[in-house]
Amino acid sequence: MICGDASLHLFSVQHASTHVSNVSKLTVHLPLLLLLLLSSSSGRKCEKRLLAWMKGIVQDLRNHEAAWPFKEPVNPDIAPDYYQVVEEPMDLKTLGRNVNDNKYIRLEEFVADCTKIFDNCRFYNEEDTLYYSEANRLQEYFERRMSEARAHVR
Repeated sequence: MICGDASLHLFSVQHASTHVSNVSKLTVHLPLLLLLLLSSSSGRKCEKRLLAWMKGIVQDLRNHEAAWPFKEPVNPDIAPDYYQVVEEPMDLKTLGRNVNDNKYIRLEEFVADCTKIFDNCRFYNEEDTLYYSEANRLQEYFERRMSEARAHVR
């Protein structure tokens, strides 16, 4: 159980990048913590559970067989124009560092950065590439894990 006091909401993540004129919309069922809980003693337990859960998710994503392109920041020697094309890069190493540094105040921020990994990959790479395919596979795994978490928050 992540946090028994968490509420469930239908959460809609909208990802709009300045380099893309269209707004893509991804609807995901997510467990969201009530921000008021964070100020109470039970909220502090909730916050610790959420942090531990996010660390576990990052580790599980890193260990997934489709994670190999996303474990480290993109190497500019391999993709010289990547940082000109992708304005907000994200990878699993940076995601893990952000979790460890407590940079995510809300679950939505963590989910947005996870999603950014997949979206950036699909934006930069052609649909018929292995990178694109691995982004889809890893995102499917991440969404499955989010659904499992939702089932435990009841």
